Amino acid sequence: MRYGIVANPAADNGRLKSNFSSLRRIRDEVFPGARIEGLDTPCKEDFMGCASELEKSVDILIVAGGDGTFSDVINAVPESAALGYLPMGTGNGVGFAFGLPKDPMGAARRIKSGRVHPTDAVGVLTPDGAVKALLTTLGIEGVVTDAYNKGSRVGFLGYAASLLPALTSYGGYDAEILTGSESLKIVGVRSLIVSKSPFYGYGVNINPTAIMDDGLLHLRAMNPTRIGAVRDLLGTLFFGNKSGVVRKATDITIRTSIPQILQVEGDNRFIAQDFSYHAIPGCLKMVY
Repeated sequence: MRYGIVANPAADNGRLKSNFSSLRRIRDEVFPGARIEGLDTPCKEDFMGCASELEKSVDILIVAGGDGTFSDVINAVPESAALGYLPMGTGNGVGFAFGLPKDPMGAARRIKSGRVHPTDAVGVLTPDGAVKALLTTLGIEGVVTDAYNKGSRVGFLGYAASLLPALTSYGGYDAEILTGSESLKIVGVRSLIVSKSPFYGYGVNINPTAIMDDGLLHLRAMNPTRIGAVRDLLGTLFFGNKSGVVRKATDITIRTSIPQILQVEGDNRFIAQDFSYHAIPGCLKMVY
């Protein structure tokens, strides 16, 4: 079996590149002879090109990084590609989605002894074309990420420091949602999720009814008061998110009353008012 590891130099706030020894140890102990590529790429486009080229010469392409890294790779390689994932980013929501060990070495051993699991993706239209994802959000998450990227703190504490002010300042929006069989309007939305994965970064169970391989999109729209948002946050952190309007469908379109940030795997992509999603069954071949 030919393995290749593609690693993102920007992962874990740039620390993965300096932590090459850990990646090399995983390679030497679990995937001897595997090539490690990507750490010298200067930009996202070059990294995606590197992943695409490496995939052509291996049987299993292993993605080392965080959720954004995983997003870049699944949108760079063909649907026939067999993929593994090493959780070496910041939030690592993808690792939680697949039930992988938090320790990258443990995840590597799971890949080595694993099998292929066909997994669905969310297809979402962007100004640059269709993008595949496991989790997308509209609302407060984009505001928090924007504040986090501008701040000096990193990791979970940095995210928490950005989240708490947003809980009281973000006013939300109204959303018109069409699922194909139903049209509904929700007032005062603060967070709207369309996903296959239940998990946001850091293992936050933001959409617990989502299923990875049922061929459907899973929508959850939350419109709590500001006080209710704090209550729901605490509940989500400890018990999983049980609030909001829940729907599932193969296709979903959303129009928001004011422009919102579309977030894909924790990365802010673009701002708009009209959004279109479709389920892509079995398009990811995950090995674990």
